[in-house]
Amino acid sequence: LDRRDADGMAGSPLEFAERVLAGSEKQRHEHEIAIQSLTTQLAPFSEAMNAHSEPFILELPNVWHLASDVKAELTEVEGHVPTCLALINALHPTAAVCGTPTSVAGALIRKLEHMDRGPYAGPWAGSTRQETANGASPSGAP
Repeated sequence: LDRRDADGMAGSPLEFAERVLAGSEKQRHEHEIAIQSLTTQLAPFSEAMNAHSEPFILELPNVWHLASDVKAELTEVEGHVPTCLALINALHPTAAVCGTPTSVAGALIRKLEHMDRGPYAGPWAGSTRQETANGASPSGAP
């Protein structure tokens, strides 16, 4: 939800976001699908997982999102704890970005959008641990 949409509305901006996002059956259903997709993809790498069933409003500089905390305890897969890149590969693209099922939704997006999404909502791994942790590329691009 674009924060500019709250301009001139009754109540505080956060109350507006809660009414429009948390109060919307459609938004809550889409959020539930995204969390279900995330937990399903993360399950093979986890021995324990907890996803809060009640979403909260995540306030970012320009937008609000419905969000839920998901915590997982990683398990060894083939004798090793999965790497960050293995987890990214398993999780991306998420249903929140691409839709579901991702193969069908991704093909439809490519057909209908007629544009390159570039790095939009895509994971980025740097050449060093510090670059990856900071999400910073050597060129400074996100």
